[in-house]
Amino acid sequence: MNDPAANKHRNFSVGNKAAALQADLETGGAAMVHVRGERFFAFHQPVAYWVSPAVVPVHGGSVVSIRGSGFPDTRRLKVTIRPNAALYPKAGGDVVVAAKYVSAHEIQFVSPEFDTAFRGDLHLSCNGGVDYHALGQDFEAHDTPHIERLAPYTGPQTGGTTITVFTRNMEFEAGMMPK
Repeated sequence: MNDPAANKHRNFSVGNKAAALQADLETGGAAMVHVRGERFFAFHQPVAYWVSPAVVPVHGGSVVSIRGSGFPDTRRLKVTIRPNAALYPKAGGDVVVAAKYVSAHEIQFVSPEFDTAFRGDLHLSCNGGVDYHALGQDFEAHDTPHIERLAPYTGPQTGGTTITVFTRNMEFEAGMMPK
């Protein structure tokens, strides 16, 4: 016979001690367990619904908000930015940054400087980098586009002059016209 009260408990290991602990996780999705002076905080995995901005410049400095539910109020939040190595081999490995708790529905981090543009995804750790889980959100870093120069610099008011735009870090598609 299934005892409904038995389903409220889970077993955990604390530190190097394989002590079987029972923690009631129905108290708002988290539980604090104390064993011989050791503490273990158990929480449900947060869920991310939205990242803004999801595209940042490679030079860094953008404040990125992750919105969702179940973010724990802890100073141990870390976000790993994981470039897709198969598509962007020059992007290097994972980049880990500290995140700031804003509310149970939002955390923030400041994008670091990246060596090159890439597309990848985000992973979150709520315990200082010990355990990570994928947030299921895409993330990109791009070189900031620059217009180097225009040629020619002048033309008649009546129009008809073809202008060539010299750029850096900009991609144009066939037939693309400026507004």
